[in-house]
Amino acid sequence: MKNLKRAYWIITVVMLLDIFLYLFFGISFIGHWIDLLILWTWLILTPIVIVLQFRKKWVIRYLISLAILIILSLFPMGIPFLSIYAYATTLEQNRSYKVNDQVKIQESLIGVFAPLKIQVIRSYFVFEKVVADDVAVFEILGNHYYGLNDVQSIKQVENTTNDSLLLAFRFKEGTVIKAFK
Repeated sequence: MKNLKRAYWIITVVMLLDIFLYLFFGISFIGHWIDLLILWTWLILTPIVIVLQFRKKWVIRYLISLAILIILSLFPMGIPFLSIYAYATTLEQNRSYKVNDQVKIQESLIGVFAPLKIQVIRSYFVFEKVVADDVAVFEILGNHYYGLNDVQSIKQVENTTNDSLLLAFRFKEGTVIKAFK
């Protein structure tokens, strides 16, 4: 019982730290699956810990605070609640393309009502950081619009000024070069 409670609090702290780092600094663990594993482990262990420790005062306070947070997340049109639900239940949420060993591009849904975004992500050991983002629509020849799923190849273009990352997205109709700062 003591080990379960300790494991639960460690997972809770890791999850809250991951959320804090992502919201304020754009840093997360590498990949979508590690974040989902942490979230689902926390979601599964929460009712187990609450049921097994229900008579204790801290559990009742914790349960009340979780209920209040869930209710408060429903007030702004349910956007926070729906965002967490969409994140937790979507297995193939992000389409990602590896540019090189350190840089990948992913198409991501930032919010429930937000349009798709392209995120440029740089890997650092077990963490990754969102270094830039842009709209997920590419315009070619003024009248053809494509998404990231239409890309045939992505290559990093040499940049002489080193103030931004230049990427060339090749489509059937042509190539688009985007600069990400």
